Amino acid sequence: MKKGLLLSVIASTMIFAGGDIAPVEPAAAAPKADCSDFYGSVGAYYQSQQADSADLFDTTAGVGATAFSVVTTLGVEKNLFGAIGFGAEVSGWSSLGMGEIDNNIGARVPAGTMEGGQLSELFLTASFGNTAAKFGRFAAPASLSPFAWTDSWAGVKDVTFEGVMLANTDVEDTTLYGAYIMNLFAFDTRTAIGADEGGLFAAGFVNKSIENTTISAVGYYVPDAAILGEDLVAAFATVNSKLGNIKVDLQAGYVDVAETVDLDDATYAAGARVSGSFGAFDASLAASYVNDGSASLSATSALGNPVGGYWLYTAGEENAQLDGLATTAIQAKISTKVGIGKLFGRVATYTSTDGAGAQTETSLGARIGYSFKVAGIATSVQYRFRSHTSYDDVDTDRHRVRVQAVYKF
Repeated sequence: MKKGLLLSVIASTMIFAGGDIAPVEPAAAAPKADCSDFYGSVGAYYQSQQADSADLFDTTAGVGATAFSVVTTLGVEKNLFGAIGFGAEVSGWSSLGMGEIDNNIGARVPAGTMEGGQLSELFLTASFGNTAAKFGRFAAPASLSPFAWTDSWAGVKDVTFEGVMLANTDVEDTTLYGAYIMNLFAFDTRTAIGADEGGLFAAGFVNKSIENTTISAVGYYVPDAAILGEDLVAAFATVNSKLGNIKVDLQAGYVDVAETVDLDDATYAAGARVSGSFGAFDASLAASYVNDGSASLSATSALGNPVGGYWLYTAGEENAQLDGLATTAIQAKISTKVGIGKLFGRVATYTSTDGAGAQTETSLGARIGYSFKVAGIATSVQYRFRSHTSYDDVDTDRHRVRVQAVYKF
């Protein structure tokens, strides 16, 4: 693959989460816009939650917790002329006047807002030979940035970043990239990363020189993080490999928050996942371990934004990274085609303990659901259950029903 083409592919699908950066071309008049430059989605989200034996669908104040939202997203990515382009994305949400229903438990839009909107992305792009750049407010994929990444719920991006990103493919089979991020932006709220207008520095690489294997690593540094008053350092390394029909994913991470980095207080994490297709079934088994360090594995949590929490291949609502407690997680998933859609299930267990074993918390979570697409509308219906036992032997069960439908265009 020619380097210019490789740059375009890597920059658009990995580095820039969808941005279309073309190789350098002679300047030309701006072409007329057409509908292919635009994308978007319209979706609806419903969730009902209860603890223990309460009626799952009881929405009486103080008893039930139900959330409902209708959301819409519209974006554009356009090459303006030569090597210059731009992109933007806006989202809006509404509970459609259902004010008596509690919207604070995660309708995947901001807590407590019955109506709202955000400009989640607004950026310029440019390419120079085998180097591409993006400047402004943009998304970052977790595959490339495990410490600071963007997720979406019902089409709404939860966290995006303000700064500049660069990528270069001069080295064969390798993409080098870096970023300087000044702010986190989540649901129309900006959070400064560094004190005195400082920010987050990141640098990494992706290498595919080994057949069927991708090796990547990235490091982060935040001098004098605003909410911490201390320096923050983090590093992650990932290996993704395919052996026949089996995929093997490995990742390790390190995060520390200190004016003088002290390895004894750092958070270390490691995770592994094996997945593949077995006849009519797709299945995966994952495990992860996080030591008893107090630093968060997610920049969005470590730097002051409540959206976040990251587990290496065992992410799920059953767990919580507890300060001072080491945590082991195991998760199994399975799915199969049934009718017009896919039947899926998952079970996971988490055990957290302090170094002496004096405090132990356990969680067991399970979910079962069905997803399908009709007339372009992707729909998912799920039942979720969690049983949690705290270190002082308090048992709590939680039940959830979640429905999401999204039409993308």
